[in-house]
Amino acid sequence: MNWLFSHQTGEKVLFGLIAVMVFIAIATGVDPYVGVAAVAIAVGVFFGGRHRQGGVVMGGKHGDDKGTPEPDAPPAVAPPDELPDFAKKADDLEAIKKAVDDAASVSGGLWLSYLFVLFYLAVAAGAVTHKDLFFEKAVKLPFLGIELSLIAFFFLAPILFVIVHTYTLVHLVMLTDKAKRYHQALYAQIEDANGAEAERRKATRDKLRRQLPSNIFIQFLAGPSDLRESAFGSLLRAIAWITLVVAPVLLLLTIQIQFLPYHSGGVVWTQRIALLLDLALVWWLWRKVLSGGESDATAPRASSISVGIGLLFSFLAIAFSCAIATFPGEWQEETWVRPMWAVAVHNALFSAEPNLVTHRRFPFSNTLVLPGLNVYDGLGIDDPGKAKWRDFVFRPGERDLRGAIFTFASLPRVDLTGADLQGARLLNAQLQGASLERAKLQGASLDLAQLQGGNLSGAQLQGASLDGAHLQGANLSAAANLSGAQLQGASLKSAYLQGAKLSGAQLQGASLDGAYLQGALLDSAPLQGVSFSNATLKGTDLGGSYLWRSNQAGIAAVLSAIRVVEDGNTWSPRQQDPMGQARAWDDKDYQKLRTSLQSLPSGPLRDAALTRIEVLNCSSSDKTLQSCDPTSAPPTEAAEWRNAVMKNMVGVQAYRAALAESLRALFCPGDENEVLVVRTVAKFGQLQRAGPAARALIAELLNKNSSDCPVAASLTDADRATLLSIKQEIESAEAPGLANPR
Repeated sequence: MNWLFSHQTGEKVLFGLIAVMVFIAIATGVDPYVGVAAVAIAVGVFFGGRHRQGGVVMGGKHGDDKGTPEPDAPPAVAPPDELPDFAKKADDLEAIKKAVDDAASVSGGLWLSYLFVLFYLAVAAGAVTHKDLFFEKAVKLPFLGIELSLIAFFFLAPILFVIVHTYTLVHLVMLTDKAKRYHQALYAQIEDANGAEAERRKATRDKLRRQLPSNIFIQFLAGPSDLRESAFGSLLRAIAWITLVVAPVLLLLTIQIQFLPYHSGGVVWTQRIALLLDLALVWWLWRKVLSGGESDATAPRASSISVGIGLLFSFLAIAFSCAIATFPGEWQEETWVRPMWAVAVHNALFSAEPNLVTHRRFPFSNTLVLPGLNVYDGLGIDDPGKAKWRDFVFRPGERDLRGAIFTFASLPRVDLTGADLQGARLLNAQLQGASLERAKLQGASLDLAQLQGGNLSGAQLQGASLDGAHLQGANLSAAANLSGAQLQGASLKSAYLQGAKLSGAQLQGASLDGAYLQGALLDSAPLQGVSFSNATLKGTDLGGSYLWRSNQAGIAAVLSAIRVVEDGNTWSPRQQDPMGQARAWDDKDYQKLRTSLQSLPSGPLRDAALTRIEVLNCSSSDKTLQSCDPTSAPPTEAAEWRNAVMKNMVGVQAYRAALAESLRALFCPGDENEVLVVRTVAKFGQLQRAGPAARALIAELLNKNSSDCPVAASLTDADRATLLSIKQEIESAEAPGLANPR
């Protein structure tokens, strides 16, 4: 066991032991106090061994195995004019060479260990994909087979690397000092001379240098002059520069780039601080290593050009990390006015338009890019039927997913409640039964998205595009805080909104051109400035909504059996304040709405939304718009739209019949998503509103063998219980009415 307590071996074993203990403790979740105790034991064993081996003097007693002098034996004292024998070795070239050999042995092994850590972290970080970031999959450490949580890995990895890098540089600085001392002793004993003698002495010194270990640092610090000045010496210096100066910076930037799409400011700033600290240590310690010339006087001095180049690359690394490698929502993008060159580089490297074929960005991305993602494949679920018992398949929580690309992604029954999806792309995404409640979807693109039975209650959809989206049975109504879904200036062109609940939804200036609104609930919704061109409204509830400056410009809307509760606010320039009180609409309200939309992610969607809400500008010169003065007569176009709506306003019985017919057309065509639609619409109250007219439809849904309504066979017992309860409510109603019996 004596080998364990030798200086070089013991130090390496201790260093490795501490690193392994701490890393395994963190990775496996061991109590940190246990890890600290283990490290303390390792230190005690190491220093206890050092004391037992001999070499530590304590209280005048020597701790070697050969015995110690008697306690009262007088110590040997050298004469005043002479140094002790061991002190004479201070200038002994052989002793100095042995010290260099020992230091080279330690630093060589340490350098290889450092390279292992560098490449180990590079491989582990490089293997993390955007799918791993979205599902927050643990990072599986190579060779060890240990899984470390995603956040913990990207937080700890740069810190661990900076510690290892610093430790390596410190040892190289100490090796440099020993190499300097070797130079000085060599020149002191073999001094320079003139003429031919000078060449002979130089050759002798070089021969002695060739006896030094074949360590790349020793060779370019203290090796023969012809080797140091040759191309081979340049290669050795290049290896040292790349592994100890360039590679650390690239590794830390790689870790940051890989984690950037996750959008965690705290972890990213930890990575940036680690980079700054590592650069500072390189400037401090690496310059000490480079000063290892033959003496302080002959040590190579860094030229102003090389220093300038070093400062330039350090500045570029810091600028890249802090000003270019940023993600949406960081203060650098929101409040800091970055130089134009930084914005241009950022957009080129991280925000380039995805390839039209692969839908991926090149070379990097600061947002998740997951076109065609399948949530079941990502979770390792081979049969979706196995997850039917869950309310939701996956719960990302209130994640920051700004700018994420989920084009053609399959995300049914995913809980994105409260998620930040500003500017996200969900074109053709499968989101049936998904929850986007209170989600921030400003400026998001959900064109052609499948949202049947989805919950967008309280979602903020200002400036969003839902053209052609399938929203049958979707809930876009007021949330628990009584603030409706924010859809100001949104585009829902040709959207499928049959049976959808948009009660109280904020739709000012939105486009419902070509939208299918049969059986939809838009009661108490602010519909000022909404365009209904070519929209289909049958059995649609507009009771209590605000319809000032709404229109059917272009192609007239298809209207039939509409419910409207007309009062003094319906067609007047009025709005409802947060307290539920009606008040006049004016330019201040328009400017406030415009300012809120201008804060959306820049791009064509925001520009289109700003254009759509111009219809609400009281200062508009458009003569076809109704005046902001309630006493003024409406222009011809506004009067025609109002007359068309009022002409198709019907009584209770006709509205119920039209609503029941619209719900039958929604539930019974044989579409695979009808189960979600039935399940969701049953919660909205449309069946109760249809009253006795819905009895036949409910009877069809309760009949498992119904040929007219195939969805009945797919309903669960819980669904049938809900329908039976609704049927009983309708039958027990004492008086007809439009109010929801519940």
